[in-house]
Amino acid sequence: MDRQRQGCRRIVRGTTTGVIIVEAQSGEELSALLQTLPFWGQNTWEIIPLQTFQSGIEDVKRQIVNAKKMAEMAASMQKKT
Repeated sequence: MDRQRQGCRRIVRGTTTGVIIVEAQSGEELSALLQTLPFWGQNTWEIIPLQTFQSGIEDVKRQIVNAKKMAEMAASMQKKT
């Protein structure tokens, strides 16, 4: 195999990926925490907020209430026709 083709198969050196899971009360708190890391300015960060369990339960309860309202509206519309 010639040298040019061998170069195409190499993994780019110096690139790494990592994951950090942090519980923070606000974006400001998270930003302050991340800025204390020694490699803060040397990386590109992607922040994906995760939901607390309690917050998830509250969302599901709201969805149930909305689904019941929609079902009631649909039932009342069917009675009119």
